[in-house]
Amino acid sequence: MFLLATCYYRSGKAYKAYRLLKGHSCTTPQCKYLLAKCCVDLSKLAEGEQILSGGVFNKQKSHDDIVTEFGDSACFTLSLLGHVYW
Repeated sequence: MFLLATCYYRSGKAYKAYRLLKGHSCTTPQCKYLLAKCCVDLSKLAEGEQILSGGVFNKQKSHDDIVTEFGDSACFTLSLLGHVYW
């Protein structure tokens, strides 16, 4: 499912990727990141923020925890949530 959604997204079909990921359980960090990117492209910023913050970013999680979970996507995740870490 993630591979198909990635193909849709990379071929400029963010809405198809969004619908595919939204229709299935999006539990891995990679799926959450891609779904959030689709939301940004579709101007659904609040939904993208909710996807990334839902159980992932809270006051108990540190910067290192987020970097560990999201890896290379951590900077995007933090910036979307309104927290800038460079």
